[in-house]
Amino acid sequence: VHGFSAIWEVWSAYLGADGYLAASGLRGYAVGDGQVPGVMDTGTMAAPLARTKTIAQNAAVLGEYIRNVQQATGAEQVDVLAHSMGGMITRYYLDRLM
Repeated sequence: VHGFSAIWEVWSAYLGADGYLAASGLRGYAVGDGQVPGVMDTGTMAAPLARTKTIAQNAAVLGEYIRNVQQATGAEQVDVLAHSMGGMITRYYLDRLM
């Protein structure tokens, strides 16, 4: 789960057949990567003062994304790796939405 003013591409080194996770036999997903539906809005460096989704709204997107990953993979549960504001979004999801 990416942080403030970031997009899924910050995790690109971990994804795909040549990514760090594949070397360990794992498949990686990053919210907004297009593998399943779901895109958070935490802002961009191109428009640092623009309005973004709230932590609660992004947490709802995260929940949808996780459900979509579970449906696509048949996984009962997933591990979540988060950075910075992505950690706050994940905590909100775990505490209030999961």
